[in-house]
Amino acid sequence: MNKSFVLGLAFTTLIGITGLCELSAIAAQSGQGQRQQGPPPQGRRDGTGGEGMLFALLDLTSEQKDQIEKIHDAEKVAAQPIHEQLKTIHDQLHAATKDGAFNESVIRSLLSQTQQPELELEILHIKTHTAIFNVLTPAQKAKFIELQAKLEKQHDGPPPPPHE
Repeated sequence: MNKSFVLGLAFTTLIGITGLCELSAIAAQSGQGQRQQGPPPQGRRDGTGGEGMLFALLDLTSEQKDQIEKIHDAEKVAAQPIHEQLKTIHDQLHAATKDGAFNESVIRSLLSQTQQPELELEILHIKTHTAIFNVLTPAQKAKFIELQAKLEKQHDGPPPPPHE
């Protein structure tokens, strides 16, 4: 695998899979990420979630935050028609199985139609996260890689207890 793919996948993992709790735990362990008084860190427009915490941990500049927001906005625009295509297929699947109906060939055909759009979305996500990674300075990239390693180490532990 090439470096861009691995880094994009790592960024996807950090942003998409991890929750605010895990990033908060890392911030507490490393003594960073403590909020100063004032507005929340930017990331998601409301300043919440893993991305806002990531921005705080990496000490992004306003210019970097703006660049990242533009990258996310472009991804959202590019992904919209793909999401609409998948919704149409999902609606067709729902209609094909309404009231207990089951026609395996129809369902297989519809499910096979989801493969290409899902592939395109995944490529778009990796492309986006690679572009975001490339906005970072070398020091921020190193910090990101360090945080990613800590997250991977946390995920290698035992699974959390089930919720009741």
